[in-house]
Amino acid sequence: MFRWLICAVALSLPMAAHADWIEASSKHFRVYANDDKSDIRHFTKKLEIYDKAMRELWGVPDGKIPATQRLTIYVVSDVASVQQLLPGRSAAGFYEARASGPVAFVPADSGDVLTAAEVLRHEYAHQFMYSNWANSSFPTWFSEGFAEFNATADFRSDGSITFGARPDYRDYGMLRSGTVPLSMLLRPSFEDMSAEQHAIGYSRAWLLTHFLLTQPDQRGQLVAYLKAINTGKSAEEAAKALDGISDMRLNHYIQRRALPAITVDADKLAVGAIELRKLEPGEAAIMPARIASSAGVNEETAPAVEKLARSIAASYPESSAVQRELAEAAFDAEDFKASEAAAQRALAANAENVDALLYRGMAAMAVAWNNNGTDAKRWEEIRQWFLKANKLDTENPRALQLFYESFEAAKQEPTKNAKSALLYAYALAPYSMDLRLMAAKVLLEMGEGKAAQTALKPVAYSPHASPVVDIAQAALKELSSAGPDAAADLLQKKENALRKQAAEQDSEMSS
Repeated sequence: MFRWLICAVALSLPMAAHADWIEASSKHFRVYANDDKSDIRHFTKKLEIYDKAMRELWGVPDGKIPATQRLTIYVVSDVASVQQLLPGRSAAGFYEARASGPVAFVPADSGDVLTAAEVLRHEYAHQFMYSNWANSSFPTWFSEGFAEFNATADFRSDGSITFGARPDYRDYGMLRSGTVPLSMLLRPSFEDMSAEQHAIGYSRAWLLTHFLLTQPDQRGQLVAYLKAINTGKSAEEAAKALDGISDMRLNHYIQRRALPAITVDADKLAVGAIELRKLEPGEAAIMPARIASSAGVNEETAPAVEKLARSIAASYPESSAVQRELAEAAFDAEDFKASEAAAQRALAANAENVDALLYRGMAAMAVAWNNNGTDAKRWEEIRQWFLKANKLDTENPRALQLFYESFEAAKQEPTKNAKSALLYAYALAPYSMDLRLMAAKVLLEMGEGKAAQTALKPVAYSPHASPVVDIAQAALKELSSAGPDAAADLLQKKENALRKQAAEQDSEMSS
């Protein structure tokens, strides 16, 4: 319908006694929840219907989805449990795009203001955008406005879905144009905003997005604006495409008695089957550690997660899934020998456990790298783990990425085959910012400046500040001013500096 626009730590996670841990699998999702089967089936089916409705709305075809590209969703008890997984942030749910597969963490109960369903729909809208328009750049206001516009989808009793409902949980900021005027909203990022401005920015982003999408006369302006952003225009230059739109006009718009909405009819929303599986006792027991590992740990939290995983895994030595989680937890805690051993036990139980193969190779690679090992035969042996994983799952981006990384870790020039593997990983998981940066470096070394620019731009426009974003921005400038070779050299120097900084931090932590 919008074809015109774009062609925590888990130690304290509650585990309810009344239900089992269930895995629900569908075309686009893999959901883990400690709930009743009927509720999980309904939950997953609504997500599939939501995906189908967005595809109808935005004119996005639905092709084959590799298993690694499905969104894995962990449903935890409440917002407090989410925030334990994300210390220092007040998010009610969060999503991360990774080469190993996109993942989201959402609460089963998020309170009375922002529903758990809206949290998840917001996060999935990000995944939908980053997957389907991976080579496009979007400023923060549209990225968040798009997510909010889709998040309030209304499932009607006749089976249809209506988009455009007002997010009541954002009412506080709807008219606060004095705090976040349009000139501030249209900046590439929200990172320089205060906490209050950031919250209001979401409200005003939804308002501007709703106005541009539902008013036929304004759609051309949005198209022109996004084209300007994606052809290298500055934020100030691109904003000229929105001439005539003002804070006052938006304030009048939001005060209308009724706002326009867009409905996708029920006959367009048929979805496929939902498969349910009750987790084995060991899988259920290890789930708190698995959730923590999947959410991400640091030097302080990794040892506790490994301790938890080790204590549980002792009771399930022949469970491939349990030993695979211990391999991850031990790897995160930099206990590489323990990680190798756990991965080996996982493989003894199931030789086709792809993740266990990857951790077996990753642990061996970490040991070799820490020892400054350069023995070619040893590195060939390490690569066999990644090649075995790739043979079992040819569309697993992480296996391809690790194969390439093994050459850099060994201080060897990546082979043509390794570079091809990395570029295929990038094609499979274009939503991964790390992969895009690595692919850009390979493309620059090949003299493919335009393709490298395509890889770098979405990273440079990422709404979340990080060293990766800074590197992408610097590389784009160098590419524009000095060409591919200079940009490749800059990327290498920046990456080396990051590695040195990380190594120094590790040294300080251990001293």
